[in-house]
Amino acid sequence: MAADWSDYVIRQATEEEQRARDRLTFAAWGEKLTVYEYVAREAALRQQAWARENMQTWLLLEGVRVVSSCEAFRMLSTLKGEAGFAYAIASVFTEPHLRKRGYAARLVDGVCKQLASDGQAQSVILFSDVGAALYERLRFVARPAFDCVLPAELGDPGAEVKLLSPGDAAHALAQAVRPQDEYLVWPNAVQLDWHAERARYYARVLRSMPVSTAGAECDGATIFWAGDFRNNRLRVLLLDAPSSEVAARLLTAAQRTAARSDLREVCIWQTPSTAVLGSEAGVVRERQGGLPMIRPLKAFSAEAWRTIPRAIWV
Repeated sequence: MAADWSDYVIRQATEEEQRARDRLTFAAWGEKLTVYEYVAREAALRQQAWARENMQTWLLLEGVRVVSSCEAFRMLSTLKGEAGFAYAIASVFTEPHLRKRGYAARLVDGVCKQLASDGQAQSVILFSDVGAALYERLRFVARPAFDCVLPAELGDPGAEVKLLSPGDAAHALAQAVRPQDEYLVWPNAVQLDWHAERARYYARVLRSMPVSTAGAECDGATIFWAGDFRNNRLRVLLLDAPSSEVAARLLTAAQRTAARSDLREVCIWQTPSTAVLGSEAGVVRERQGGLPMIRPLKAFSAEAWRTIPRAIWV
């Protein structure tokens, strides 16, 4: 029997409702943290400058009861050179006893429709950890995605490589050459800092050695990274390199940075526009989580979304 959705409302959450949802979503995303640590992490990330300006928490309510929730993050995008926004859906959550009733699908589809009312919205994207089928029913299209994993490596970054402090990130990102894709979702420096803040939080709570650098430059190319202390790896957030040779030098600097921070490996996303640059010694495998999916809100093909850096994951 089809659900009667007339009694259901989609709206944004209050701060109190956000905190209440945090205590519930801990079961899904609180690995290696206590409930208190997870709730504190969520509050800290919401107060970071990029999230404070660009994040929304959405609720699906049956009367006064919340039955599903998600987040949406606004990002910069360009379509055929025209500036606009992509909205990334994240943290879709329905309590276990309320699942299999269509609540999550109803919420995500409804939020997409509300976001589409922003005249500058060009797409809704997400990174699915539950495969493609659920979101394909909501007109999302999956894009190919692979991990390339390289082992940490002892040594200096190399005389030709300049390591970047967190304060260098904005200038270095401004100098990076954006791909000339038909459709591009591109991070800004404050968004990169959201990843760094997340890493700093885990370093403190897990008593890990923090990563003191934000990335590196070499021969006009740039790499940005952040520690992933839950998985004992250094995550490449963005790699802008004109050749495999330059990319190899930057990835070597990442491997040696990982070793200095007692991290086991370096992980870089591989996507349709990215060759396995400089990663001959790495292991490439299809990603099990973080599958990029897109629902265009303007007239373009999902295949136009080719450059998908880890920096736009939320």
